Amino acid sequence: MPVPSSIVRYWYKIHMNQWLVFFLLFIISALSGQPAKADDRTYMRVASGDTFSGSFERSANLAAALTAPGTCRAGRACAGFVLTVDAEPSASADAALRKLRAGVVDAALVPADYAFAVYQGQVRGAQADRSLRAVAALNPQPVYFAVRAGLELPGISQLGGLALSFGSQQSDQAASLRRLLENVGVMPESYRQLNISNRDVQYDRLLKGRLDVLAYTASEPDAQLVNAMIAGQASLLAPSKSELQRLMSRFPYMRAVDAPSGAATVYRTIELSDVLIVRADLPADDVTHLLKRLTLADPAQSGYSRERAQLALPVPLHPAADAFYKTPLPPPPQETIIHALPPKP
Repeated sequence: MPVPSSIVRYWYKIHMNQWLVFFLLFIISALSGQPAKADDRTYMRVASGDTFSGSFERSANLAAALTAPGTCRAGRACAGFVLTVDAEPSASADAALRKLRAGVVDAALVPADYAFAVYQGQVRGAQADRSLRAVAALNPQPVYFAVRAGLELPGISQLGGLALSFGSQQSDQAASLRRLLENVGVMPESYRQLNISNRDVQYDRLLKGRLDVLAYTASEPDAQLVNAMIAGQASLLAPSKSELQRLMSRFPYMRAVDAPSGAATVYRTIELSDVLIVRADLPADDVTHLLKRLTLADPAQSGYSRERAQLALPVPLHPAADAFYKTPLPPPPQETIIHALPPKP
């Protein structure tokens, strides 16, 4: 007895649909199992130091500047993505570098002076770590030394015996400023450090004579300091010329800069920065990809300047970063000007 044609068509339709489903599932599985190419997407985690110094805020800004718009889950290939960066908070710069060495993160944003100390083996109880490599110096900021009225000193090497405040004693910024003073011969035990994290309280004590020196890093002086200088209640203490020369000759990550002073005079001081650190074994493609994104990112958010990024570094450049900086950037595309045709007579 022949099989009705309607049954044959029904059987064929069911099985073809099954084969189509199996085929689509196979294709999806194969695509999801393929690793994403560096040109398509890279996922990275950047560790930072403590929140007191603004380190995590800066790393979060860096992550936002580097990450392409949209959403993407780690470990999945995402079409149209250039880079996905997550900021990883840490208790300190030391904790951030420990995560880097353990492979928990791909990079760390830490103060340049601390990276130098770790690389040179100057951290107490730790061996030199020669595996660290720099990608870029970021967020350069001058150091301001605000002193109370009536205190006149020839330089920062004369701060022994005074009451100083660098913010929270546990912050990375305070540690950097303590190291800076140590490098000009002012040891921590020679002065009194007041643990004051609130800037308004710091200025209140400075103006009342209960604090001798307030030191901090910033792109420009605080409004409170400018107003206090105008009123004659405070002034800026600049490192002497010999102190600047001594610091720059011994520490490659330091630079002398003319910083805004809030007045007509120039404030010559030392500049400190963060550094984006990776391990020496990070693949060259990842480093190049990271620098390409840095070049395209908003400088106000990323803290990156190509000219400044390769200067005053505390550790050697990663080979891929060195090659990137030596390669001239392609010229920007020329603007096409379309002239309107004259009206017909």
